[in-house]
Amino acid sequence: MRLSERQIQAMKIIQENPGITARRFGEMFWPDHISQRKASNNSYGCQYGKAGWLMAGSYLGKLRKKGIIRNGFALISETGFHLTGKGIDLC
Repeated sequence: MRLSERQIQAMKIIQENPGITARRFGEMFWPDHISQRKASNNSYGCQYGKAGWLMAGSYLGKLRKKGIIRNGFALISETGFHLTGKGIDLC
């Protein structure tokens, strides 16, 4: 499987920070992106950075679909995102 430079960078972030949340991943992957500091106002009140973690969750979902990472939230003992065996081999 061929991976882009950005996908490899994402895998390294997850490898160095096992159990990382989508919000923290977004802050590390796109540190200066406007979505990290933009306010979104909806019926639940104003939230800063919501677009950033939604964008990160979408990106992580694409990596999960490729089988590179797994989401630990389905397991009781682990939380966050972790590399799979396939992801470790590629990294």
